Amino acid sequence: MCRILCEDASLGTGSALTWEPSVRSLPMRKVLFVKHEETEGPGFLEDAFRESGWNIGLLEVWKERRLSFEGADVVVSLGGPMSAHDDCSYPFISEEICAVQERLDSGRPFVGICLGAQLLSLAGGGLVSRGIAAEKGHYEVALTRAGLSDPLFRGFPATVPVFQWHNDVFTVPPGGERLAEGVACLNQAFRLGNAVGIQFHLEIGQAEFEKMAAREATGNRMYSVRDIGVLSGFAGREMQYRLLCSRLARNVTDFLCAAY
Repeated sequence: MCRILCEDASLGTGSALTWEPSVRSLPMRKVLFVKHEETEGPGFLEDAFRESGWNIGLLEVWKERRLSFEGADVVVSLGGPMSAHDDCSYPFISEEICAVQERLDSGRPFVGICLGAQLLSLAGGGLVSRGIAAEKGHYEVALTRAGLSDPLFRGFPATVPVFQWHNDVFTVPPGGERLAEGVACLNQAFRLGNAVGIQFHLEIGQAEFEKMAAREATGNRMYSVRDIGVLSGFAGREMQYRLLCSRLARNVTDFLCAAY
């Protein structure tokens, strides 16, 4: 599927969030979004890449006989409700780890988000384990000194508003560098060569969260008090998440893809 738009958006530095039209003419490139289940898609990030002039590919791994990232200029592996160690129940997990290892060896751009970041950590020799406490809701993470100077986060504020929905955590793999950190979960983002792992979400808005909450509310369960609080929190944050996704997509275009 492919629809090309010719406008871009930028997130201003510091705490100011403003739209900034782009006048650049970008070469046609393809971003491949890797989905691990139906309810967690690329959300705002897909919109942002479209606005930056990218072709969009979607790989629904549970439907594939052979998992391949071939033909993608950048791969974005998304989140999912399963653990990175659930390869017995989800055979595509071990296949994806191998594909990520090949991607690392090639030096081509890769971005892992939540589960995708955990798979990147494992592919790079890191560890994934259960966290001390689950992070579910709206949080803030701090860019490290390396994160403040990393091109991927150019134009981001030092303290970033984020959405979290995870139980497991990853270590920064050997040779990697931490780019963002949190309180309950220290490792929030890292770089490993031309690949980046991000534990938090910027791509999820209220509509996407409602699908996730409904997924977890199967059976006799209804929305919890926590879920209701999370829903209300999107009112003040959804536009911030959208703008940050626009900046992230632009930075991937300008820096990650320029490196190969």
